[in-house]
Amino acid sequence: MSFYADLAPCDYFGAEHAARFKAVGWLEEGREFRRGKADPRFVHKLILLLAEPNPLEPSADPYFCEICSFSRGPSDFHLFQSPGMPKVPLGNRNLFLPGNGFLYIAPSLILHYIDAHQYAPPDEFVKAVLDCPPTRSQEYQKAIEANAPKGLFR
Repeated sequence: MSFYADLAPCDYFGAEHAARFKAVGWLEEGREFRRGKADPRFVHKLILLLAEPNPLEPSADPYFCEICSFSRGPSDFHLFQSPGMPKVPLGNRNLFLPGNGFLYIAPSLILHYIDAHQYAPPDEFVKAVLDCPPTRSQEYQKAIEANAPKGLFR
């Protein structure tokens, strides 16, 4: 997995589209990142958004936690004592969130980073998660298409 500073342009879809994507949660061992306590509402919503495979990107190349010294991180995430909350596969999908003329892009490992490494995503990303419609909704699809580079997602 590549490192990107939070809110930096992300060239995941090529340099020509980098300005339309803001990276969040692309951490790497040896790089500083903001830490803090996560709002449970944010974590619950993030789980729900990541639980459904992204209809725009069926899968991503597998990636692992480079901060975990021995285990390389878990392969899935689920909340302890939270019946009804889905299990989220980690390291094989990304989340796209509509911004204002751009998309946020975050790896599924962001859940592990928040839980195990006390990663604190930028406040604007937290707000985007809380405001985001379900990933399978037409509202989500329209918001993604309106903010993505033209023709990239169909």
